[in-house]
Amino acid sequence: MFTRSIAQHPVGIFDDHLDIGNPKLKGDAIMMKNTQTYNLAGGGYNIWFNRDEFHFVYKKLSGDFILTADFDFTGDTVGTAGHRKIGWMIRESTDEAAAGITSCKHIDNLIVLQWRPYRGMFMRDPEDELFYSKKGGQTIQLQRIGKLVTMKIAHPANHFN
Repeated sequence: MFTRSIAQHPVGIFDDHLDIGNPKLKGDAIMMKNTQTYNLAGGGYNIWFNRDEFHFVYKKLSGDFILTADFDFTGDTVGTAGHRKIGWMIRESTDEAAAGITSCKHIDNLIVLQWRPYRGMFMRDPEDELFYSKKGGQTIQLQRIGKLVTMKIAHPANHFN
């Protein structure tokens, strides 16, 4: 966890941040200007099933784009929930049941592309999810061209093809 003395709205390059759903741990986000990094805190029951609970840092985009960032967990990770995750998300809205796509790194280093095709539907079942075969990736790239969304993963010191 971290504390901040002044609320950041916007947060760095992002438009704003807020809690989605009604998470047990209310979230927060700050940008550390000296390191050009973002620290996020918060937590709900999951980003899964037919609704989500989490803290969301967002920027409204339209058209084609590529998002690339290194993701890592900080603080005490021993005994934390196995579904703790961080990554990129494309959502139709900030509604807790919104359709969307997530490209997330889990606390156990699993990286997966998941999606909810329509508002209120369950996230796609494990047989529909796309899992990255190697664990421990740090850099996640999410690209949208038209209606096609592509995820790429790289380990430290590796590059995308």
